[in-house]
Amino acid sequence: MKTFEDLTLKDVAPLTESTDYKDRFLGEFLETNIRYNKLRKMLVKAEAHNLDFTPDCPLDLLIEQQFHMGNYLHAMEVRAEYEGIDLGFCIKSLLRDLERAEGGCCVETEVPTR
Repeated sequence: MKTFEDLTLKDVAPLTESTDYKDRFLGEFLETNIRYNKLRKMLVKAEAHNLDFTPDCPLDLLIEQQFHMGNYLHAMEVRAEYEGIDLGFCIKSLLRDLERAEGGCCVETEVPTR
């Protein structure tokens, strides 16, 4: 079963193209969250001197970017509260939909009993 941490940009891309602003909002939130977490993991590796590449820009700039992305995610969460968007419910629904799509079957069949 796919979890929140397993979500990829490919998984959430269709949301950003929706005609429903709540879907687009969720897509933007999830895309930002995915990118934020990737950046955070990279910075943790950098701090532990375990990064397998050298960034082209100073780490201080990446740390500043992470800070601002965190603030942006916070602002989006507050906005979701104001607008009645239940992010937890939406994310669970998305995960459930993705699981059904990956399973190749959207209809549950009932096994006949005798």
